[in-house]
Amino acid sequence: SIRDRRLINLTLLAILGRDDITPFHVRAALESGDLDPAQIEELGVQLAFYAGWPVATSFLLLVRREVQKLAAESDDAAPGEAVEGTEGGPW
Repeated sequence: SIRDRRLINLTLLAILGRDDITPFHVRAALESGDLDPAQIEELGVQLAFYAGWPVATSFLLLVRREVQKLAAESDDAAPGEAVEGTEGGPW
């Protein structure tokens, strides 16, 4: 499925340290609705255990920035509306 491909792409980009292109793929996954922030956070947890904490930390920082950018853009477009999936959590 597209969702599975998104998870695979994000995993590989994180493991390879491709911090330059990861935000683009995170944004695409979120905007398309294929993944929500909680699912991407769970990927970060899996990365921590299987690829190491430094990989997961870098990945989650990039994810957090993209989620915040999307939330800010959403606030500019429609004040008062929350971005879906950003309630709670470390976002």
